[in-house]
Amino acid sequence: MTVSKDLTIVAPHGIHMRPATTFAKAAKEFESKVTITAAGETVSAKSPVKIISLNLANGTAITLTCDGPDEEKALEALSALINTLE
Repeated sequence: MTVSKDLTIVAPHGIHMRPATTFAKAAKEFESKVTITAAGETVSAKSPVKIISLNLANGTAITLTCDGPDEEKALEALSALINTLE
């Protein structure tokens, strides 16, 4: 079963390399496949370069999706993390 959550980027300067790296590192701690979708494009959340390619500015709506054995735990932890990135 896949779980997902709609979120909004709240980082004042959007998601640039440092927060993208922090997020990807956290996503890699989970077995589940983790993706971010924005403006119709979906990328792996385990790759900072792919996250950056989405150009996630402050206020951008995204969907965080997790699929795998620890999907619920991943979604909860990563949803909380995305709201703390600067």
